[in-house]
Amino acid sequence: MKKLFAALALATMLSACTPLTTADIIERVDNGVVQVIPHIRFGVTMPVGMGTGFVLDENLIVTNQHVIDKGTTFKVKGFITEKLYLAKVVYSDPVAD
Repeated sequence: MKKLFAALALATMLSACTPLTTADIIERVDNGVVQVIPHIRFGVTMPVGMGTGFVLDENLIVTNQHVIDKGTTFKVKGFITEKLYLAKVVYSDPVAD
């Protein structure tokens, strides 16, 4: 029984150490990581950068200050689904980025 347990533990450790492909990583984090696209209106609405954020709650995404610095409106989309959503800043902290 001890040998079987040791073999199972080793197999579990080896599978946990197997490198993930890019597709594996995206599949695991797609629902939690989003692309944040700040826009400005200068005659027409145009993107002024891009960054990432992570979903903290159903309607709350956290990103860095430098991602939203130049934007006045924001769009957010998932990496695989590519659905686009309008977003607004509810809090920012220029000092703590």
